[in-house]
Amino acid sequence: MRVLVCGTGYGATYLQALWNNDSGLRLAAVLARGSERSRALARQWNVPFWQSAEEIAEAGEKAIDLACVAVGGPAGAALTLALLRRGIHVLAEHPVGPEEMAAALAAAREHGAIYHVNAHYADLETVEPFLTTAAACRRRSPPLFVTAATNPRALYSCIEIIGRLLGALEPFTFHAAIEEVRGPLASVKGTAGGVPILIECQRSVTREDDGSFLWASHQVKAGFAEGTLMLAETAGPVLWIPASPSTAELASPGAAARLACPSWSLLSPPPPSTGDFLFRLRDRANRLALRRIADQIRTGRPASEQSEAHLLAVSRAWREILDCVGPLEVVGS
Repeated sequence: MRVLVCGTGYGATYLQALWNNDSGLRLAAVLARGSERSRALARQWNVPFWQSAEEIAEAGEKAIDLACVAVGGPAGAALTLALLRRGIHVLAEHPVGPEEMAAALAAAREHGAIYHVNAHYADLETVEPFLTTAAACRRRSPPLFVTAATNPRALYSCIEIIGRLLGALEPFTFHAAIEEVRGPLASVKGTAGGVPILIECQRSVTREDDGSFLWASHQVKAGFAEGTLMLAETAGPVLWIPASPSTAELASPGAAARLACPSWSLLSPPPPSTGDFLFRLRDRANRLALRRIADQIRTGRPASEQSEAHLLAVSRAWREILDCVGPLEVVGS
């Protein structure tokens, strides 16, 4: 399956994910604005370099099967639509606004293409124990509450994690916890799928979107009748804290066994090094996203994590919460 990578900023990570790819995917071309760096990457990988979707048609109808679109803003939305209207499947980088999402999904349906969004962080190996345990708890009893701490840069992917945690986000509603937002954090309250949610989102950002000055990215806590499940941060750890025993339990014949249970459990493997997390684990997540869309292209079986309902709900919730966060404060030089 021939893959076009669009954008060479974050898009360059897809070049790595396509190297020796075990899903039968191979890099076929690079599309970018035309910087020398982008051209050099195309030469390095020995593939054609294009600057517009029109050049795909010139290369022939079967030149590209799938495109990874890591181009933000209106340019990325327009490129996505141009590709889908040619029947080319698209794996788009997050975030994607509700209007752009709806347009892309409609174009995909009309032209027989598949459209996925890579929100990335829910597919990380370090987040997997959190979502797996949450699913097991949810089968026994519904979540009682969810709290999260994040920042504007990570908000979309944090909502994606919460959506997978709950199984479904809709119906949802959110509002600012206080009328006038002040200080470094904005508090947003609401419900999703009937579950109360509190999100603390950092308001302070740097002028350059370089990931600096961020206090929290994906800190998520879910309460169940049987205990509390915590994702301390994107790289882990995942912690399980059982509910405290009641007075009746302590007086029951099984009290000794209950008291012998650990007061908390670490569900994560040993922590990855920073380098391992930034490169190996994140590359693995991108490979998983590529495998998911490739499997759907080949089999026609939809991926539940990429259903239209889920994609639209994440996008709409992101916009609603972002509106509640309000104006961001630029800090630093």
